[in-house]
Amino acid sequence: MGKSCPRYWRFDVVIDNVGTPSLPSLLPYLNEGARLVIVGAKEFDTPIILTTFDLLSLRLQIIGCYIGPVMYQPAVRKLLAQTLDRVASGELKVTLDKTYPLSQAAAHQRPKSVAD
Repeated sequence: MGKSCPRYWRFDVVIDNVGTPSLPSLLPYLNEGARLVIVGAKEFDTPIILTTFDLLSLRLQIIGCYIGPVMYQPAVRKLLAQTLDRVASGELKVTLDKTYPLSQAAAHQRPKSVAD
């Protein structure tokens, strides 16, 4: 999040689609009891260093979700389709920080964080 996210913002859930070693830099943005969901990884053998104090002081939950090998199983595809249908119908809300017309997208790119 780095410089693109105001320091006073706090989150209950952060979904990391990249799985970078910079995860400790997210700690100041997490509420107590927050969940950190790691969905993807640039490199699967890169260590992520968090201390026991980091985990305990914020009562963090770290959840790993690797669906690569099962993505094409019928039950998983069905669940994904059902979830997307619920989002499309408005039953599940997806919170977006901002939206821009596609013609203005390049002008509104967020700055890269220090960790990028």
